[in-house]
Amino acid sequence: MRRLLVWCLAVLALTATLVSCRTATVVIVPTLAPSERPFPLLPAPTKVIGMMYNFPSREGEPDHDPGFYVRSANALTTDGAAIAMPQVYDTVYYEAELVVIIGKRARRVSEAEASGHILGYTCGMDGTPIVTDADGSRNLARSIGGKSIDGIAPVGPRIASQLNVSGHDIILRINGEEVERANTNDFVLSPALVVSQLSEFFTLEPGDMIFMGASRLVPQMTAGHEVEVEITGIGILRHTVEGRR
Repeated sequence: MRRLLVWCLAVLALTATLVSCRTATVVIVPTLAPSERPFPLLPAPTKVIGMMYNFPSREGEPDHDPGFYVRSANALTTDGAAIAMPQVYDTVYYEAELVVIIGKRARRVSEAEASGHILGYTCGMDGTPIVTDADGSRNLARSIGGKSIDGIAPVGPRIASQLNVSGHDIILRINGEEVERANTNDFVLSPALVVSQLSEFFTLEPGDMIFMGASRLVPQMTAGHEVEVEITGIGILRHTVEGRR
């Protein structure tokens, strides 16, 4: 069985400091008011988790084991919201993702038990800042830190609570043009296995969200873009991109 890489990148909400570690104790303090949350009737998420390398590598790309990071809940915003271009990052890519929403506390649950702790699924657009070093290589630590920028990760439009996650297309469109299409069958680790393995690191609480990862990064977030993430069986998440503010 493939397991999550035994390290994580944790973004602490109070300090926005990136921590690279082998095993992490993560404290995320939610600050979003109910009116600001994507699903106000749900408990505020105590953490928002993102999967990395959860699709097979493309030809010519290096292989990586799946890993995860934890970001501030302030990164979330709602369906229909406008994303402002970040002030501190020049390059931001789009990622279309399936998002898992936890409905029941999960601590050291098996893969077979994990489905009973999942409330449902929704669409997510994971804004991904890219920082490169002088040699042109990606600085992963500084890039991941940008994933906690306010409102960089819209989710919605609804929670599909009875979804069989097999065989669903994940489609990204920019200004009406399809730029990426993936399928949930291609996940390296399934949602149930991810929930099980994450629950070995920390307790997953109701309202917590897990972005399941994208098949690739799509450049470049630009003011004026109209962006859609469609997942068959769930619906279409829509948002626009505004200039820096």
